[in-house]
Amino acid sequence: MAVVDREGLVVTANETLGTLLGTDADALAGKTAADLVDLSSDPRAWHAYREVLRGRQARLRCTRRLKHPDGRSFWVQVTVSPLPEEERAILLSVADISAGRELQARLRHLQMHDPVTRLPNRTLFFERLSAALEAEAYEESGTGRIGLCYLDLDGFKAVNDTLGHRIGDRLLAAVAERLTRCAEEAGYARPSAPLVARLGGDEFALLVEDSTGTDQLADLAESVLKALQAPSTSPASDCRSPRRSAWWSGTRRAPPPPV
Repeated sequence: MAVVDREGLVVTANETLGTLLGTDADALAGKTAADLVDLSSDPRAWHAYREVLRGRQARLRCTRRLKHPDGRSFWVQVTVSPLPEEERAILLSVADISAGRELQARLRHLQMHDPVTRLPNRTLFFERLSAALEAEAYEESGTGRIGLCYLDLDGFKAVNDTLGHRIGDRLLAAVAERLTRCAEEAGYARPSAPLVARLGGDEFALLVEDSTGTDQLADLAESVLKALQAPSTSPASDCRSPRRSAWWSGTRRAPPPPV
């Protein structure tokens, strides 16, 4: 933590803060406190911080991402509160919350991805779809169109029933790999590749943002079918690839029709 005067300059800082910021605590004296924790880059945090300095706000708490001198990034929680009036200063507390943020990120990844194929799951797919449909603006180079490609595997239940779920999972993982490869090829020389997701069971979908139109979706569907019909060495190769896939293309102004 550090004591900061009403001008925003560090009066004194403890060793913990110095270690966290990768410098000697004595070297922090006279530094602009807001710069140490990057408050000025966030307009709301910067305004609230100035209000605390002026005595118009009782407290500020925010989360910031900082860069350590060794190059790594880390997350901190910044708390600013006034000291007694006679001190004419404020107290700046900085706590490293990187471990908690990383845990949250890992938990969200697990929540939003299918454990068998490691693809985005239904929840993440529809979250991305909703965000795309609700977007009010997009890059000037964008088209404003959205494309969807849906498919499922013929005869997949028979694979699970006769060969077991372990073989079925291997088949799903192989399908996911081929779909991902198709998406990467379709996204070549474009801002982003289509999102590939497993919706559940043997159902998969691809989301194309800023689609160029129905021809692009038809080409993508054709490449997916061709990729899935290629020979496989899997014990489940008797499972039939989809003979067709459903696709839809439209603007952000209208939601897709129900599948």
